[in-house]
Parts: sequence; C-alpha cells; structure tokens
Amino acid sequence: MKIDSTQMTTDAMDFTKEVTTRWRSRISGSEACLACGDFLHDQFNSFSDSTAKEEFKSHPGSFLGFMKICVVFYFLAVFALIINQIEIATVLSLIPIIITVAHFFFYKEVIDFMYPEKTGQNITGTIEPSSDVKRQVIISAHHDSAHIFNFLEHDPDHFIKKTQLANAAIFGLAFACHQCSS
Repeated sequence: MKIDSTQMTTDAMDFTKEVTTRWRSRISGSEACLACGDFLHDQFNSFSDSTAKEEFKSHPGSFLGFMKICVVFYFLAVFALIINQIEIATVLSLIPIIITVAHFFFYKEVIDFMYPEKTGQNITGTIEPSSDVKRQVIISAHHDSAHIFNFLEHDPDHFIKKTQLANAAIFGLAFACHQCSS
C-alpha cells in the first residue's frame, strides 16, 4: 500500500483549520475547549480501536494572572522605598521574583488557588497493530489554545524588549532595595 503523504498533509491541515475555525478560543476548561474535545473524541472513535477522555483540574487564569499580582507588589515596593521603609520594600520587591521563578521555571502552583478551578480534558485514540509490531508511532497535540500575549500580538517586534524591560525593572528594584538596606 502506497502512502500519499501530500494528501495526508492536506487532510491534516484541513482538519486543523476546521477545528480552529469552529472553536476559535479554546482556553483549557472553557465550554469551547470541552466541545472541541468531544468533537475530537467522536472523530477518533471513527477510526481508533479505543478512545479515552481523561479529565484534569487546572487554573488557567493563573497563566497570565501572575503578572497582575507582580505589578501590584512592584508598585507597593516602590511606594515603600519612597517612604523609606527599606525592609518592607525589600520583601515586597522579592515577591514578584519568587512568584515568577516558581511559576515559570519550577512549574509550582504558588498562586493558582487565587483563580477559578476548571476541568480540562485529554483525548486519546489508539490504533492497535494488525500484525507484528515493527515500530511505535505517537502523535501528540493539544486542543486547547494558549492565552494571547497582547504585547506579542499587537507589537511583535518589541515583545522581547518589553519583557526584558519588565524583568529588569523587577530585578533592579530588588537590587536597589538590597543596596539601600546595606
């Protein structure tokens, strides 16, 4: 049996376009994401030997919500520094760093409890081999969509500079507070 990879690619792209057009915003746990998962489950049922729907809990609002918390602590630290409360400013300036590092580098859910819990789902389809197994093929993707970074969407050329500036401001303030306390 000859495989037409060009047609398979076209079919995959058409299917992806159908899904992403039908459910444009699919934040994990949203109605659109769950409906999309149900659709994928039904599609997988048509050709898979077995399908599964696995639920999981998450707090999708924390993904970008941590930034708002960090901004509040940043300005509280600036205010504390202005009124010469150096120790308080130092502690307040370290909180955004701790949150950011824990959240993005170590994947710790330090602030997730502050955001509503949502139920997401993973959809799997398995096709068992009909003869001796010679190789295993795993195709993986996710049907939820990412939050949109407004910096990236509206001004992609300056996204890196803006995020570096924000990080420099947070670390610079912590350093300034530390220097003032020395």
